[in-house]
Amino acid sequence: MVETRAGLDAAAEILDVDGVDGVFVGPYDLALSLGEPSVTSPAVVAAIDAVLAAARERGRLTGLFAGNAELARRYRDVDLLGVDSDVSALRVGIAQLFRSPEPD
Repeated sequence: MVETRAGLDAAAEILDVDGVDGVFVGPYDLALSLGEPSVTSPAVVAAIDAVLAAARERGRLTGLFAGNAELARRYRDVDLLGVDSDVSALRVGIAQLFRSPEPD
C-alpha cells in the first residue's frame, strides 16, 4: 500500500519484488504525507498516476480507495476500487432504515 512519501519514493522498487502482485494507493494519507490539502491536488494526482503507471508497466494489479465520486470516476479503471468504508456504509444504511416509514 502506498500512502506516504516514503512509499511513493519506493513504489517502483517494491513493484519489482518477485511475488508482489499489485499496489493499492491510499490517497488521503498520501495527500497528508505530501503536505497537500486535497486528494485532488495536482501533486497528489500526479503521484497516484505515477504509482499506477509503474504497476501497469510491470503487469501488476492496481487499486485505490476513492472515498468520493470525483476520485471514483477518475480512477474507475483500476483493478480494485474502494469507494467507501464499511463503517460509513453501515452508518448511511442504518440512518436510511430509521428514516423509512413505519409499516402499517
